[in-house]
Amino acid sequence: MLTLPVVLALGLITAPAHAKGKRKGKKKDDGIGLRLKVGTDLASVDRYQTEYDGKEVDGADTRITGLSLFESGSRLEATYSFMKNAEAGLILGYSQARGTQGDAEIPVGRHTALGLTGAYNVGLGNGFQAFAQPILMLDSTITDASEETELKVRYTMVGADVGVRWKAAKRITLDLSVEGLVGRGKATQNGESDAKLKLKYRTAGLRTGLTVKL
Repeated sequence: MLTLPVVLALGLITAPAHAKGKRKGKKKDDGIGLRLKVGTDLASVDRYQTEYDGKEVDGADTRITGLSLFESGSRLEATYSFMKNAEAGLILGYSQARGTQGDAEIPVGRHTALGLTGAYNVGLGNGFQAFAQPILMLDSTITDASEETELKVRYTMVGADVGVRWKAAKRITLDLSVEGLVGRGKATQNGESDAKLKLKYRTAGLRTGLTVKL
């Protein structure tokens, strides 16, 4: 995963420069600045439900339990602290996969996550900081099933993270949080959808992340 070492390197590069500037100007860090965060699931329970014409589809209820470390549910967050304890910004995530099986092509699959987020931070002392983070996100998966057929599933999700940051180094923190999201979605084929088909999604679990304050 390339994003993680890039974010970590930025933190290691900017920390000495920040410390040098502080010695020269004797300026106290007021908490204002850009924060980059790479986050991932530690443990999660996902549930997918399908309804048609107001009734749950038999046999379509899916429950998935997962454990991972910087492998599942990865995303990049970029937030700006507009005051000492509050920040706002974006969630970004994208992946694409394609390949071949024998002489046949495996359909191209693309996943995109784009959202709004923020955080309210409270210092706990001894290098620890509590935070609460609201999330509003669009999550879409597109599969080119054939040259003539494109399948798309899109969810609108809302939820929050509540957790603790630990100061691992100058301007670098490690985060641990509990996250919960609920969402509703729809499926389309070549831009057409069935209004009677409704998709539901719920997830809860533990997440971890590495943040760098620039």
